[in-house]
Amino acid sequence: MRNEVVLSGREVVKTFPDGISLGCERNAYEALSGSGAAPRLLRAQGRSVTLERVPGETLRRLTRRGGIGADELSEKLFGLYDAMQASYCERTGGFLVHGDLSPGNLIMKGGAFSVIDFERSRAGAAEESLAEPVALLLSLSFGEEDAARAAEGLAAALCARFGADEELLRQKTESERKRIALRRSVMPAIRRSDCVILAGGRAKRMGGADKGALTLGGHSFAEHVIYNTRVFDRVYLSVREGGKDSGGLTELVDIIPGIGPLGALYTALSVCPGEQIFTIPCDMPIVSEKTVLGMFALLSEDADAVVLRGGGRIFPTVGVYKKSALEAVREQAESGDHAMRGALSRLRVRYFTPEDDKELMNVNTPEELAALMRE
Repeated sequence: MRNEVVLSGREVVKTFPDGISLGCERNAYEALSGSGAAPRLLRAQGRSVTLERVPGETLRRLTRRGGIGADELSEKLFGLYDAMQASYCERTGGFLVHGDLSPGNLIMKGGAFSVIDFERSRAGAAEESLAEPVALLLSLSFGEEDAARAAEGLAAALCARFGADEELLRQKTESERKRIALRRSVMPAIRRSDCVILAGGRAKRMGGADKGALTLGGHSFAEHVIYNTRVFDRVYLSVREGGKDSGGLTELVDIIPGIGPLGALYTALSVCPGEQIFTIPCDMPIVSEKTVLGMFALLSEDADAVVLRGGGRIFPTVGVYKKSALEAVREQAESGDHAMRGALSRLRVRYFTPEDDKELMNVNTPEELAALMRE
């Protein structure tokens, strides 16, 4: 779900749909204050931050018009990370992982880069942080030999400056390159898709509690799910009946009430404009963006859906469903058997297993909530 961005004179006002993104952004800008590596944070209020507007040209535009070469970019990225990490280390004792370093969030001003958009940022190891500019350089459309040479020089300089382990940096760089490639390959499909958060359950085993309002790490489950699905432009909240606090999301009220998640899926496939629907329940707050991307990577012409699987279980409520699944879901709804697995038996399904089994944790009972808190 995109942030709301308003340009006003020399200021940029960003409003976030969740408190996690807001906290990441605010904390990063505060730690980089005075470094010259990022715009100044002017003020923060509610779900919004106001930043100094940086006039300049993005790296994306620079590379498209051939305005910068691989060696020059290597030099500029070293200067940026020298300033950025020195400031962050001084204030926090750690290293800043941007989380989504891309040609669109690097702005050239006065011969140096400034970096923006820290809503995915976090503290991390030196090698994980320094791998980001190296992988970014390798991902751009320079000649392969030029990019490799420039990236090798950048990696060596960063290791010398910050005492990072060269072999570990190479490993982290390769992992980051794969993430960039995966994101690029699936984002066109994600842009044509909708996300639907399932929040219409009765939560009987939780005493009727609103599971979306349960908290983990100081944020509600709903905020975690919104944060983890922020790659989608359109995010909806599926509910049994209207009037619930939707946190600014568009509500989807079940067309066929009383049949559980199957009714939510039928409604989403019937109403949402996207070519695919990604569904996720509000009681699975750890399903990561990496898993979302991986599920979309499995989409194919010979499959109607990609569904999460792991630990000997299938999770039909976490899935990518094409519009071709609508007829089978309707037939299942009309059959009187409202089990999601029944709908899957009518579809061509591929399965995705996350790398971390923790992502499979969902909360239906107080005991499961306690187990999640211990992780």
